Amino acid sequence: MKRNIILVYALLSMLIASTAGTGLVSFAKANFEPVQAPSVPITDKPTISLTSPSNWIIQENHTDITVNVTLPSAWNDSYGFEGEIYSINCSLDQTQITNDVNTYGRSGNFPLDLADYTKHCCTIIHTEDVGLLSLGQHSVTVSVVADTMYYPYYPGEGHDYLYYDVSTSVTFTFTVVALPVISNLSVDNKTYSRSFLPLTFNLNQTTSWLGYSLDNHPNETISGNVTLTNLTEGNHNLVVYANDTYGNMGKSDTAYFTVSLPTPSPNLTETPTPSSTIPEFPLAAITITCLTATILVGAIFRTRKRRL
Repeated sequence: MKRNIILVYALLSMLIASTAGTGLVSFAKANFEPVQAPSVPITDKPTISLTSPSNWIIQENHTDITVNVTLPSAWNDSYGFEGEIYSINCSLDQTQITNDVNTYGRSGNFPLDLADYTKHCCTIIHTEDVGLLSLGQHSVTVSVVADTMYYPYYPGEGHDYLYYDVSTSVTFTFTVVALPVISNLSVDNKTYSRSFLPLTFNLNQTTSWLGYSLDNHPNETISGNVTLTNLTEGNHNLVVYANDTYGNMGKSDTAYFTVSLPTPSPNLTETPTPSSTIPEFPLAAITITCLTATILVGAIFRTRKRRL
């Protein structure tokens, strides 16, 4: 009897141990089973954007090119990162300026963890100083080589992961323009003695609008050279403005000038100078007087001659 009890205990112990072992194996398998990819491909492609130049018309011909490549949020499913970027190539006017061959995504350089991926959306930023650019239109092409991983069959041994190509390429264009240059302003920094001034100037390019501001007043639209009229005495300032065909505004140097009108002469009434009054005698009276004088002189000479 005692031997039978011991045998029963032994059998029960083996049964319990066997059951526990099975549970431990199942628990270990459940916790260390390899991560599986989705059973259908994720077709979302990386998003490409150009942040510098910030708009399509830039005034400086020395600029940086900044491109952003953002991993799709669909790559972040419950199993982890199911997509990878293998290279990012950026070219300016068909000349390569950067070629990043790092791997980003499921097994790449970043993100460090799932929370970081969700927060920052894994944006890869590349900035290149391209130096001086010629005036006119330019193009930036960004090409990204990437794929997503998926498992087309029911998870199990003997099957491999497959990859879906989600490579993409985008071309951006922008234009480098020069601001209008206004030179040779006819109004100089000096004093003028008149209330009107001709305003002439030179332009370096075709413009869509012209105007000037006198003494910081609102701009007056003009079509070309004009004459400034009714200028008051005192100090003045003048700036000429011009818009190019893209709407970019250029301006001249400020001209500071003074108007000092001459003082008018007093309007005096002239007093005529009195002249001596010469009595007028009739011609006949003058003739008789002269004849009488001649007769008297002759009579005096005859008298003196007789006495002698």
